[in-house]
Amino acid sequence: MTKWKMTSVSIGHLKLIKLIKLALLVATVGFVSTRFAQVKLFNWSYKDFGTIAFTDISLDQRHRFADFPTGTCPDGWIRFSDSCYWVEQHKQSFAEAEKRCYEKNATLFVVNSQDEWDAVREHFPLIGYTWIGLVRFTHLEKANDAPAWQTEGAVNPTKLNWLIRPYKPSSNGWSALSNCVAHFTASRNVDASTYTLYQPCSFKYTSICERNGTILDFLNRKFDFQI
Repeated sequence: MTKWKMTSVSIGHLKLIKLIKLALLVATVGFVSTRFAQVKLFNWSYKDFGTIAFTDISLDQRHRFADFPTGTCPDGWIRFSDSCYWVEQHKQSFAEAEKRCYEKNATLFVVNSQDEWDAVREHFPLIGYTWIGLVRFTHLEKANDAPAWQTEGAVNPTKLNWLIRPYKPSSNGWSALSNCVAHFTASRNVDASTYTLYQPCSFKYTSICERNGTILDFLNRKFDFQI
């Protein structure tokens, strides 16, 4: 009888262990799925930058973005809401601008609201084009007329102040060799003399970098997931 009881206890113990393992497995799958869902918030992959338009930033060249204190910006940066912005006066190609922002622990400017767009445009360099984080990749041309921001959750890009409205890519300068988006500024009167237009990605313009805590967190999660 004692032996039978011990055997029953052992079997019950094994069942309990199996249930615990199953629960841990479900929790792990759920955690990975959650992280993978967050990874999807990053539209551009390094493979997109291996085209004619971009320089490839391979995974082994990437690193985690450094954190910065909430509510503060580094010296020389402009602040709006929970983001910091750097006006890059040095003119460079789109790929160079993307890399330059990356080196500053930032992304190219991603517009999350009309208020943000209006506020940051006031700091764009006068008389000329400025790169922002918006691209219509050639391999997506048949799937989507609209360009893609560097991260999801941004404003509908077709609602920006394009040169020709209503927005159509071809009427706003898009072609297989002209698929990066820049914003032109002629004066501080943003309503009358500024507009958004596709430009050849190899052209050298000023650019706007943005450090947004939420975006950087998503990018870091993508990095952690891939390694």
